[in-house]
Amino acid sequence: PPRSTLFPYTTLFRSLIHTMKHNEVDVVILNDAPPLLGRKIVHDGVRVYLRDPEADHAYVWGAQILAVDQDLWLKKWRQLRLEALAR
Repeated sequence: PPRSTLFPYTTLFRSLIHTMKHNEVDVVILNDAPPLLGRKIVHDGVRVYLRDPEADHAYVWGAQILAVDQDLWLKKWRQLRLEALAR
């Protein structure tokens, strides 16, 4: 992405580090996150800001559905790869 697009995120990142007084801060733009990561963040992450509750609800619901689909596909793919390696 262009540098101008990343500027707000780097500013947010620096502000969170300063506020929390340590460097153990991960900022994830959920719109860009793969489904499995999105599901993990939704379940285990800490929300610091919520602008649109309806959009959040739609994202949480959609991320979980996509993650289940992707998880099932990955499990099947792994099984097929292991069977192919065993031959």
